[in-house]
Amino acid sequence: MSFLEEYNYSLPEELVAHEPASPRDSARLFVYDTKTNAVSFHTVRDLPVLLPGAQFIYNNTRVEPARLKGIGNTNKPVELLVLVDQGFGEHGEVRSLVNRFTHIGEAIHVDEYIFSILENNEKSMLMQFSGSRTELSQLLETSGETPLPPYIHSTESEEVKRTRYQTIFAEDAASIAAPTASLHFTRELIESLHTTGAHLAPVTLQVGLGTFAPIFPEHFESGKLHTEFCSVPEGTAKAILQARDAGKPVVAIGTTVMRTLESFKDEIKAGTGAFGSTEIFIRPPYSFTHADALLTNFHVPKSSLMCLVEAFLQSKGAKKHSLVDLYNIAIEEKFRFYSFGDAMLIL
Repeated sequence: MSFLEEYNYSLPEELVAHEPASPRDSARLFVYDTKTNAVSFHTVRDLPVLLPGAQFIYNNTRVEPARLKGIGNTNKPVELLVLVDQGFGEHGEVRSLVNRFTHIGEAIHVDEYIFSILENNEKSMLMQFSGSRTELSQLLETSGETPLPPYIHSTESEEVKRTRYQTIFAEDAASIAAPTASLHFTRELIESLHTTGAHLAPVTLQVGLGTFAPIFPEHFESGKLHTEFCSVPEGTAKAILQARDAGKPVVAIGTTVMRTLESFKDEIKAGTGAFGSTEIFIRPPYSFTHADALLTNFHVPKSSLMCLVEAFLQSKGAKKHSLVDLYNIAIEEKFRFYSFGDAMLIL
């Protein structure tokens, strides 16, 4: 048996969501109350009733249109996925993935710019970009395509894709994937939450390729996973402490938020802001520090995201249902899965 078999399940193809619910807050919501072992079904717009006065924490990262189409040395087309979460080097170095065999020294032309391959390894390629950081941003904006996950099949225009695969909270950080739990939020839902006395506060985690990369036994042995850059503003740290002092639940909107909170748990306890990188791998057993509830989507099998959610379930004392048990119930009830799918709330 695979060491990840406990995070495996079988999903009918028709339950993979290829577009979001419309409106977004009409998505179905699978609620599991760990205190009572009760499963109930709602919609995301029921959150104000389910969690009145709660402190919600969201990820304000912005997805970049990081997929580019270019021409290589042999005049053959080549596709780049620029790993914008990895930053821009002092001399124009960027990391990318390509969709075909390339070699060191090859120059890939995209419009009037050149990406020259400096290093090549099994995970990514280090490239020299011929322009500035600003010019790269402009190139992505004008010629880039939205890096939708491969399991989403969309024939919509690039303009529609950019709107659909972006959260209402998106600001100026760089990610190649959306923090999908936040995709369910609308202005109307936020206003409704405010009427109950709920508050929302941001953190930032730049979502990279590692979020979706396979996990191996060495990750469990080391307790380390892929590196992602994240930060917690001082105001958010103080908001979390104030909510806890007032007996109000703190709700993490998504696994990226939970990873950020746990990466800076000591700084948050001190009420200070923090920023840096994290390699934390959250898997059972794990004791969570700040969040009382988790709003999350249904994730792909055998993923690090499932490990985190299972760890949260166990930390809440859920003994009668594993995460796969809950997923199987959701499958029976025809919930929609993955990035554009429905949501799960664990209380």
